[in-house]
Amino acid sequence: MEEIQEYKDCNICGSKEFKVIYYFHPHYYDHKKFITHSWDGEKEIGLQIVKCKKCKLIYQNPSINEDGLKYIYPESIITGELDYENLVSNHKFGHLLDVISNYYPNPKNKNLTFLDVGTRFGVLPELLSKKGFNSIGIEMNAQCVKSARDSGFKFIYQGKIDDLKKISENVSIARYNLVVLVDVIEHLLNPFEELENIAKFQKKGDRIIITTMDVDSLGHKIFKKEWYYIHSQHTFYFNIKTIKLLFAKLGYDIEYKFQIPAYKTITILGKELLKYFKHKIERNRIKDYKGEKIWFADNRPHLFDLFTIVLEKR
Repeated sequence: MEEIQEYKDCNICGSKEFKVIYYFHPHYYDHKKFITHSWDGEKEIGLQIVKCKKCKLIYQNPSINEDGLKYIYPESIITGELDYENLVSNHKFGHLLDVISNYYPNPKNKNLTFLDVGTRFGVLPELLSKKGFNSIGIEMNAQCVKSARDSGFKFIYQGKIDDLKKISENVSIARYNLVVLVDVIEHLLNPFEELENIAKFQKKGDRIIITTMDVDSLGHKIFKKEWYYIHSQHTFYFNIKTIKLLFAKLGYDIEYKFQIPAYKTITILGKELLKYFKHKIERNRIKDYKGEKIWFADNRPHLFDLFTIVLEKR
């Protein structure tokens, strides 16, 4: 059997000691009933989430490895031409753009550079280019890049963080004043090493903005192992404390943090509780189910479980 998982030490402190907090057996989602490529790459592998006994980082261990990426990020699901105008006009980066504007009100006047890691279709670089940034985005999925390029997105390049040096040389950028990772850091196989590569392109005063799901959130506390964000694509699960620990090692300090107040979840809590119970029922349906396959996460619940954090390089 192809080995697509491997055990790892803690990415922050290097400890080998951990405790298991969640374990999902290989048939937790029946492949005959569910589409599961993000859950386990549609492979019969278990999923184990652990917590470091020393620094309390939560992560997938054993973790999906490089050989497994092609299963949990299949290019075949991205097809056809994109609606450029719709994607640019109906983006979901409103709060992020406000945060960026607070720090960089006149980027064009200062010839500032911007990098979006895991840019998907390149919407954010497109938006920031219009504001005056010298912008690029990098995306691992080659089909995402092709579809975006064919649809008019101009600032997207195919590659991983390991390819950043080559891509940057090709676009004649030696320094990135601002780097953004929106829903990305939780997908990295080695956050410290990959962020260290990014840090080489920044100087004192430059910033990284992270948006990721929060393991200290109310949604995680309520829904635990059925929480929407738990699956094989998510290899690391941070809170503000572990983000601070990680970036302190890289030479960054927290400058700003934003979390949606827990009381606001009251507006969606009822709906998400219904999803939670529906999901439990769906997952345990009779084994000879022959209906149309459903996406495993259709009814996995969550609340306002994300945080955004701005880090400045010392």
